Amino acid sequence: MTRFRTDLDLADAADAHRWSLDEPEAFWRAVWDRCGVRGEPGPGVVEAAPNMWATRYFPHARLNVVDTILDGRGAAPDDPVVVSRDERGERRTLTRAELRAEVAAVAAALRADGVVAGDRVATWMPNVAETLVVMLGAAAIGAVFSSTSPDFGVDGVLDRFGQIEPTVLVAADGYTYGGKRLDCLDRLDPILDALPTVRRAVLVAHLDPGAVSGRTTGWDEWLAPHRGAPLETTPLPFDHPWYVLYSSGTTGVPKCIVHRAGGILLQHLKEHQLHCDIRPGDRVMYFTTCGWMMWNWLASVPASGASVVLYDGSPFHPSPTSLLDLAIEEDLTFLGVGAKYLDALKKSGAAPRTSHPMPGLRTLASTGSPLVAETFDWIYDEMAPDVHLASISGGTDLCGCFVGGDPTLPVWSGEIQGPALGMAVEVW
Repeated sequence: MTRFRTDLDLADAADAHRWSLDEPEAFWRAVWDRCGVRGEPGPGVVEAAPNMWATRYFPHARLNVVDTILDGRGAAPDDPVVVSRDERGERRTLTRAELRAEVAAVAAALRADGVVAGDRVATWMPNVAETLVVMLGAAAIGAVFSSTSPDFGVDGVLDRFGQIEPTVLVAADGYTYGGKRLDCLDRLDPILDALPTVRRAVLVAHLDPGAVSGRTTGWDEWLAPHRGAPLETTPLPFDHPWYVLYSSGTTGVPKCIVHRAGGILLQHLKEHQLHCDIRPGDRVMYFTTCGWMMWNWLASVPASGASVVLYDGSPFHPSPTSLLDLAIEEDLTFLGVGAKYLDALKKSGAAPRTSHPMPGLRTLASTGSPLVAETFDWIYDEMAPDVHLASISGGTDLCGCFVGGDPTLPVWSGEIQGPALGMAVEVW
């Protein structure tokens, strides 16, 4: 953040925020140039219109988000980029070269299934490496990705996927939570019965290596003909859709929210590199399911040259400090959680400063609900005295943050530090 301001001759946080609003063309072009976007920005940054929703950013740009995410600001092919952990103790890793190869195989398999740009590809999956690989494979060819987590029942899945008419569905045979094995196969047939547009259903044997379903193709079987295929990404307009997310469903059927590729990528790069201080070589984890927008936020992390740590399971199994154990084992530099987790950890009587010192942890992010002042104090007294505690807030509506952290500013108990760059936010 300091280097960004200094290079642009901006005096401080207030000056930078004011400039980002007054000079949107210069600001967003600076984010594109300085945060490692791969693609052609084209002439012009903002194409103004009388209405906000008709305004276009980078109207002549061509890019594919996968190029930026896999490149990781020039990261080496043998750098670890994905670590997949679960509460059973299983651990898998992928280097950037291995991730590229997996994404290439998925993209080729989707093309072989007749999937084209604009088609929808959906996953009903836990937070594991395959989910990330499917998303990137779909994005590589311009397909629109949408996900739910496996704890959703049949109605919850259909309320969402029934609206978007997916052509491919990737599902897991089950998942674990709190030490319990939870089967998904009994729900899969009713879901497929109600999704007639699905031409290919793929089963990931997450719990049982021998899991099969007569209506699905196994993950390895699906990809086997395409192993070794080169990665071919399709250059797309800035406004090409990347994700479909959903409102909570508290006021009826969840509403579909379509997010464009260029806008989400730039927002995430800005938030990761400037507001969260994520750097090449960092190890980043956000505790989330694939049904929360923080999964989409986390999926962009490799674009900044960092490794992403995926975790599937309960944060309190087998003990209240299980997530902290993982943070130490993976030497996390960034850990993101919900405020309710931190409140629960505090109430459990844990004293992580003594039991779980994390000298490498620079940033602890909290969102999902307000973080109360008492928990701010507990974190600095009993958990990590020199961490940047970033309370952030945004939403599914923008798949990013309106307000959040700034590693150059003080942290005050019970307060969010300030508005995100480029976001015209006032708090009354």
